Amino acid sequence: MAPNILWQTAPLASPEKGTTDSPINGFHPFPSPGVLPAPIFYMSQTSVWAGNSVLLQCSVFSQTPATRIVFCKDGEEISSQRCLEEKVTYDYVCEVSNDSSGSYSCGYEIKDSDNQVNGSQLSPAQHLRVTGDPSNPNTLQKLLHSI
Repeated sequence: MAPNILWQTAPLASPEKGTTDSPINGFHPFPSPGVLPAPIFYMSQTSVWAGNSVLLQCSVFSQTPATRIVFCKDGEEISSQRCLEEKVTYDYVCEVSNDSSGSYSCGYEIKDSDNQVNGSQLSPAQHLRVTGDPSNPNTLQKLLHSI
């Protein structure tokens, strides 16, 4: 899993032309909000038991192929993928724990002809609610009392 990195702009380490697609001083060199349109984000479930998984998908429709996809939780990077030339939709399977509740979204980067990295706006976020751990007797007891 990628380190938690805020999805925002950071100054480049040197004034040379071009940017990097790796984090700098704990921040990602990605405009916030980005200049490119937001991708389409899909979450397979919005309420799930801890221990299950949720499929996150990010679809990018752009004339220029994306170079990197980033999945975020509460605006912080949780995973990134290098892009393939002809691919439009990217998947990330999120293993759900009790700490997984939050707002999920995605974004992408494109390198232009000058090798400059341009970022998208983040997709509209979708909230994931973790309902508990089914193997925990306290969770089952709470569920039975709520019925």
